Amino acid sequence: MGRILRDNVSGHIDEIIIDDAEEFEQAQNFVERFFPERPSVQLYSGVTPIFDYFGIESEIAKALDRKVWLRSGAYLVIDQTEALTVIDVNSGKFTSASNMRQTTLATNLEAAEEIARQLRLRSIGGIVIVDFIDMEFSEDRRELLASFEKFLRNDRLKPRVFSITQLGLVELTRKRERPDLRSVLTRNCPICGDNGFVEREENIAINIKRFIRKITTANNSHAFLIQTSAHMANYLSNYIDNWEEEFGRKIFVAPVYEFAWNKYRLEYQGDLTHTKERYQELIHSAKSNA
Repeated sequence: MGRILRDNVSGHIDEIIIDDAEEFEQAQNFVERFFPERPSVQLYSGVTPIFDYFGIESEIAKALDRKVWLRSGAYLVIDQTEALTVIDVNSGKFTSASNMRQTTLATNLEAAEEIARQLRLRSIGGIVIVDFIDMEFSEDRRELLASFEKFLRNDRLKPRVFSITQLGLVELTRKRERPDLRSVLTRNCPICGDNGFVEREENIAINIKRFIRKITTANNSHAFLIQTSAHMANYLSNYIDNWEEEFGRKIFVAPVYEFAWNKYRLEYQGDLTHTKERYQELIHSAKSNA
């Protein structure tokens, strides 16, 4: 908790919300010591899990997506490699301006602001190449570069921006302070020969645990049957005993070989006897079809 607060809290953050009383006290003491005026620290005590209540799960999913939509209908495409990150700006559906010059400049300015946010959100470091939409007029390129540098000033890692080319390419460097979000939450795909990326097992397990917590707060069933991919069913066997102790319910996990890597669902809930019977039926069926 101390490191998270040290690395992320700044004068630009208005509020910190925590659902753990002990960590809430730690955060409160930290903020009072180093940020006496702001931000405020709040303890969340709602029934709905905090990630569900504030829509964090969907935001994490968006932060892993290659395509980032802008409010205007334009979008970014972010491709990360070991050597550098390339961000491509596309006008998409944005054609509302009265002429092409205004459309291009407006799209690029909106993209520049969002790129500055995405660099912080995804913790992208190293060399970054941004391919803005081509602009014919040098004054437009200067305005874009000045605005981009302005948007990046809130970044405590202080990215260094180089000049913009006539083709709209901007190179910048940003310090690699910690692993980027994609490397933390995903891994090389074991199915397609490491040519793609899939969500890490531990992150899927966390999502499933949050899902189970959500349904346990919604009903009084004594047992739950979760279906997930065969690989994840095997992976979860290391956690089920602890989860059962934490939630006070019996949890069965049945593999479905046709499921995508990170897919899961609640298949059955009820008393222990009927849930166990349903689990045994699914296991028998899975073995027959394997």
